[in-house]
Amino acid sequence: MIDSIISDDTKMQNEKLKDQPDGKIVDHIYKYESLTRPDYIYYIGDSKYYKEGSDPGENSIFKQFTYVRNVIQMNMDLWDRPKDKKDITRWSYFDEKTEGYNITPNFFIRGEVHPDHMDYNDPQLTAEKDSHNMVKVERTVHHHNRIFDRDTLFVQKYSINFLYVLSAYAQNHTDDDYKKSIREKFRKNLLHWLAENYIFLLLTPKNRKEDPLEKHFHELLGKVFSYGDKYLMGLDLGKTESEKEAQKRNEEIGNLYFSLRGDFKMETFDIEHSVVTGEYHGRKLEKIVDDDNLARNINAKLVFNPKLTTEDIVRSIEDEYRDKYFGMETNDWRHIVNDYLIVRPMNEEDVVRKAAEEMSNGLISVNDDNSTIE
Repeated sequence: MIDSIISDDTKMQNEKLKDQPDGKIVDHIYKYESLTRPDYIYYIGDSKYYKEGSDPGENSIFKQFTYVRNVIQMNMDLWDRPKDKKDITRWSYFDEKTEGYNITPNFFIRGEVHPDHMDYNDPQLTAEKDSHNMVKVERTVHHHNRIFDRDTLFVQKYSINFLYVLSAYAQNHTDDDYKKSIREKFRKNLLHWLAENYIFLLLTPKNRKEDPLEKHFHELLGKVFSYGDKYLMGLDLGKTESEKEAQKRNEEIGNLYFSLRGDFKMETFDIEHSVVTGEYHGRKLEKIVDDDNLARNINAKLVFNPKLTTEDIVRSIEDEYRDKYFGMETNDWRHIVNDYLIVRPMNEEDVVRKAAEEMSNGLISVNDDNSTIE
């Protein structure tokens, strides 16, 4: 029933994608705008009418990802078929140049009835949220930090008013405007999650005569996908991982930045709106107060030597924070440290008192060379 308000047609043109060769039947599949470039791709969904309050188990999620892999494989198989035998519409799932795979959106949708809101006209489509009240997206990977890898897959979960679905199905009525809005919601929510958890950069080869992709192929495998005559790169920020793993992701981004900047012009890319927002010069810190640990470290140094100058502090923190803020040059550090020393939010007595409290509580300690230890 839910299929009637989501998919193109119950008997879609490419029936093999819905009734798959291995016997699996996909509940919902429709073509819609790709996430990464102006093209189309298939969106794949499951609606098994789970009991209210329950979630799809590992078995359901595994089967959902199997559907996706089947769709990808069937599209790739078209490369080997004569034109008159191509009975499935082919979209851009595989990029021969980068050997990357496009992102295939997945979703679960569950019909629910809310006793306190019995309404046959309100879809009440709601996305499952995480602990930060953000749309929750589950991700499975085979290789870390390879967003364009075949085995990097994403799935969202939604609930919808079952009375609305039942009414629409009984009346054989499809609201095309709502169908468009629900599809756009699936797309925008996933794009927003990706924008929050990845940094996207557009890479333009500096030497058009000799594309540097081959030179950097191994380190870019699974991280880039062709975008016209450029490459779209997505790098995991590690926000959903442990602090240790997040630090590794940040170091990977820094290492890639230094490795690629000589061969590519690098620009930040707004994946939600498909626009370039400016040239990328590595990760930088705008203000000392934006990093609580760094501010505490500087305060601790001032406890032992209130006469430290901007240059003294820069020398003591530049190497310590090089991996975290790999885009910072010495002059950048001078600028933000100087600003902090002028306008820091506490007077000198408060700085000394707060830093002393943190040291007595074991939060920080200071070496002989004025470097700090967390």
